Amino acid sequence: MFDTILGMATDPVPRAPTDDFWYTGIGTSTRSGVNVSEETAMAFVTVYSIVAKQAKTMATLPLDVVEKRGAERIPTDHWLEDLLTGQANPEATGMTVRETLWANLELWGNAYAEIVWSSDRLEAMEIIPLQTRYVTVGRGGDDKLSYKYAEPGKDTRYLPASHVWHIPGLSFNGITGLSPIGYNREAVGLGIATATFGSSFFKNGTWAGGWVERDPDATPGVGELSRENGLKLVASIEDKLKGAEKAFSVFLLREGMKYHQTTTMPLKDAQFIELRRYNRVDLCGIWDMPPSLIHDLTDGTFNNTEEQGRMWVRDSLRPRAVRFEASAKARFFPNEPLHLRHNMNGLLRGAFKDQMEAFATGRQWGIFNVNECRELLELNPVPGGEERLTPLNMVALGAERLDVVTLPKENEQALLAVDSAEETLALFPPIAADCGTRIANREIRAVESSYRKRVVKEEDVEGFKAWVDKFYTEQVTHFRDAVAPMVKMFQTAANHSAVVDAAGMAEAYANAEYDTVLAMLEQPGGVPTLIEKWKEQKAQSIAEGLLGVFRKSLGGSDDG
Repeated sequence: MFDTILGMATDPVPRAPTDDFWYTGIGTSTRSGVNVSEETAMAFVTVYSIVAKQAKTMATLPLDVVEKRGAERIPTDHWLEDLLTGQANPEATGMTVRETLWANLELWGNAYAEIVWSSDRLEAMEIIPLQTRYVTVGRGGDDKLSYKYAEPGKDTRYLPASHVWHIPGLSFNGITGLSPIGYNREAVGLGIATATFGSSFFKNGTWAGGWVERDPDATPGVGELSRENGLKLVASIEDKLKGAEKAFSVFLLREGMKYHQTTTMPLKDAQFIELRRYNRVDLCGIWDMPPSLIHDLTDGTFNNTEEQGRMWVRDSLRPRAVRFEASAKARFFPNEPLHLRHNMNGLLRGAFKDQMEAFATGRQWGIFNVNECRELLELNPVPGGEERLTPLNMVALGAERLDVVTLPKENEQALLAVDSAEETLALFPPIAADCGTRIANREIRAVESSYRKRVVKEEDVEGFKAWVDKFYTEQVTHFRDAVAPMVKMFQTAANHSAVVDAAGMAEAYANAEYDTVLAMLEQPGGVPTLIEKWKEQKAQSIAEGLLGVFRKSLGGSDDG
């Protein structure tokens, strides 16, 4: 009794005043006579299959933290990605934490995790999932949200909203989500009751396919049974036939008895199979999951099953991903241009032939380059695989679009009208400024994030040095590709009389910055100071350097 009352206090399923919960187990009674709670529902195979499928699929999707700059989304090295894809806390990986959050969200309509922040509150050190059934949401004296966590056998804790990552589901108040089990307990109860009935039937059913009666034409006194002997006969029949493994066995009749065979199965009369399948489809509807995904292929064909899988990703998983991403944005980086993003490309892939046709189309129209296609196939990049193509004779995309993309429309004819080096150079400061900003922003974000992670958090100076070496090796290619369109345009404007080595310029830049970062690493507070200086000056410095190289190629000084 006391266990029931104590359990009732932490049971998040709403209870009506008429519920007879004082004398029943934890959970709310349904019209089918089954007590339903989130825990008992998970013991039902259909609910378990749906929740497990949703949770493990969402938990294993690749995650990235990206920085949004206009139309660009640039992946960045961020501690949240490390936690959610690596080790989220000393006892659980990020995948386990995500799966736990999703399981709680699917069952209770809410998922909670405790955030352990660093001393400077700049990043989270751990993310620890909380069991939803023990969480109560309230407001403190300052009218701000707070969370009470009362797990049995442990001290009750009160957590401020800043230390809780709360992911609510469908909601009426915008704060707490609605429990799918609580609002659909009758459907769940019917499924549990049906499964229980089937199990009880095969366990207790004494079914020989007919019945036995004494032959009225038998000789009087022959084969008559006393009550005691009749009970023994019933017991012997049950011993012979009771249980699924003994169904339809052969048994011996005594003298004067007849056997009558039935023509129907009682479960067929009750439309048992149809009822179970209808209930399975009903429950799949609650969680937006096609029955074929939990192996109900009754109405499945090759084509409609494949389409149902795409519909599941589009109509079920995508809204869930957006809900997860929006809650992460609000909790971890509300004032930064950063976003958490799930990559669902793998779920939408078709057969290999279909993938190849899609990649060919994307490659032809400049949507993908070779290395992006190879990345989706989990293959390593190849040299030269960054080039994009356009349908016009399949030439490099940049070569046909440089003047249109980079120059304002009113200056499209300016390249043909210049008469001097000074007029040529006058066209390029805005272009150089844009190019310098893109290069600088990528470099600043990457170095700052890596320094905070490897040096500040992990105290791994050697790891940071190795990362710097790798980054600036890659930065040669990035710098070269960023300035190449401007270099080509400049050479066109100068009637090809100017020679600018974009590759050499990129290598010289990367080597110089590599040396600068490592030199500042040896000084206390050197790299953070360098980063702050970069934020103020780096974009402009790169732009001025590019213009200086152009000026020198025309025979002038590279100063200024």
